[in-house]
Amino acid sequence: MVIISGVFDGANLDYMVKKQTHIHHMQGLDSDQFYELIKGKFAVFYCHKISKILLSSDHCYARLLKYIVSKNYNEKFTITAICDDEERKSLLPSSSVDVTFLDAQHIPGSIMILFEFHGGFKLLYTGDYRLSKDDWIACDVLKDPFTNSGFKRLDALYFDSTFCRRGAEIIPTLKQSCALCVKMVREWLEKDSNNKVLIWCGRFGHELLLKAIWDELHIKCHVTVMKYRIYSKIDFLADCITPVAQGTRVHACTTKPSVTEEIFHVNNQRVVAKRKDSINFKQKMSTCWQCRPDHSNVRVIKPSAIWFLKRNEKNALGYENNRFCRLLYSGHSSLAEIEDAFSLLRPIRAYPNTTDKRGQNFAGKLIKYFRYTSGFSG
Repeated sequence: MVIISGVFDGANLDYMVKKQTHIHHMQGLDSDQFYELIKGKFAVFYCHKISKILLSSDHCYARLLKYIVSKNYNEKFTITAICDDEERKSLLPSSSVDVTFLDAQHIPGSIMILFEFHGGFKLLYTGDYRLSKDDWIACDVLKDPFTNSGFKRLDALYFDSTFCRRGAEIIPTLKQSCALCVKMVREWLEKDSNNKVLIWCGRFGHELLLKAIWDELHIKCHVTVMKYRIYSKIDFLADCITPVAQGTRVHACTTKPSVTEEIFHVNNQRVVAKRKDSINFKQKMSTCWQCRPDHSNVRVIKPSAIWFLKRNEKNALGYENNRFCRLLYSGHSSLAEIEDAFSLLRPIRAYPNTTDKRGQNFAGKLIKYFRYTSGFSG
């Protein structure tokens, strides 16, 4: 068993556990090379049941579905390597491992993976995650009352290092971001009965906002037909959304524009329309005719984290400019939250999931920092 990185080509082709279904984690998953590998071996493809729903919505993954075994959060299962005695001796720390998926709270279906090898070695791979100190404390799967820390001994921790950077020490919790989003929606809708709200969001990752709007305001959000087919199969989202644009005042139906569609982009903190052949911005979108963002009665709310972190604004929750709002919303843990994780889990060894372009010594400096701030021994 090898830990998944989310890239299914080249040297990573032996990885058989799927963490999540963000596009940048799915490179090579639809390749012939990966399909031939999984088809030609006695292999199964493990993922969370929501990830299977997401994969089954795209025809390019249809041939993989019969090899997928979906699991729930906190459901332990055992994987044993099929090999001869000589090969088994070379498999360290063990040829068998108990695996448990934990809720990573990054996007629906995203998981952290706990490996408990039968030789005693324990490893937690977080991937992208957003957990607070209270979330870790409530995680019964990781508990061990016979240790000083109260948590199982972790011989290795692979952690999300996305926001291990200055300026990202404190990020609003998901609950705080959802509350501000609801406030932005409520205030605008109450100003005028003709007002509407457009949530400008990516393909996946904003679902908690839709649920918060439904829970607090009892308003369904209009989504694209593609998203409706997916969300309607996910229990906690099924009641929150509608495919009927005329039936609601809140929309989350943004898509990447096609060749013929009019597109919208941000210009001086407002959303303006341009023809596709006259603009080449990364941040652009198209939407349904019921909520054109250049209409005076439509407020646009754009969730993001990078925009705020680049400006290094302290204690920011959002930005409001009448009809255009930015919402600080992150599916990645803040630096302080990662420090809390180290203080609680106290792993023997720790490794950042990615080291990006911040220098060859980034990983070493990061581990040294957490050793100092959290007192772990790795």
